[in-house]
Amino acid sequence: MTLFTEAEIITNHQKLNTQTGHQQVTNKRVGIQLGKMMVEINAQQAINPEFAELHKLIAQTC
Repeated sequence: MTLFTEAEIITNHQKLNTQTGHQQVTNKRVGIQLGKMMVEINAQQAINPEFAELHKLIAQTC
């Protein structure tokens, strides 16, 4: 187990809060893609429940 000093924790926290605009856009795109995957999975559920379950497992691991 690694123990961090308070200064290290604050530094790491500041790095997380200073994402570039590009990184924020990328994160938003990933969120949108995951949302689209879940919509597709729900549509597939009505057609083929076993296939949809497989896609749910794949989406959860991404």
